[in-house]
Amino acid sequence: PDAWERFFALWGKTLLDYCLHRGFQLQDAEEITQNVLAKVHRGIGRFKRDGGKLRLRHWVFDIARKESIRFRERYQNKPASPGGSDFQVVSNQVPAPSFGEETTGSIEFERVLISNILQKIEGDFEPHVWKAFWLSVVEGLTGPEISTQLGMQPNAVRQAVFRVKKRIQEKRDEFPQKAPT
Repeated sequence: PDAWERFFALWGKTLLDYCLHRGFQLQDAEEITQNVLAKVHRGIGRFKRDGGKLRLRHWVFDIARKESIRFRERYQNKPASPGGSDFQVVSNQVPAPSFGEETTGSIEFERVLISNILQKIEGDFEPHVWKAFWLSVVEGLTGPEISTQLGMQPNAVRQAVFRVKKRIQEKRDEFPQKAPT
């Protein structure tokens, strides 16, 4: 149960943010997120990583992509209600992803996931470790520049960056082995 709670806290926010970035209204994004999480919950016991291309984030993204397409198709061509339909206007403005856009959507999904992971793990590290990681990965400074700026040994800078990257990878690939009963 604790693993599922952590899973839903990270992935629920990631899915919601992803849907919002794709142009869905909050209420619709919440519905899509709920549908995706329900499908993940039902199917997680059958999910098998292959050590190569099939990873949890790819599997969840594929479910989210298909669910958002189904949602859009379900409501896009419905006649407007007598009072008008804000949803139909918004829905018609959100393009359905084509095959080429699938990669773009996957990259956006990954960006949202990493952003949410960073928010969750920042407090797990000492401020100088986080700062070394941030300066290296986000600001693009070299090891010697970071070493000078933070007063750290070059090896300590490398270790700090490695530790944060490793935690990101662990969180990105973390999932419960089977659904709670």
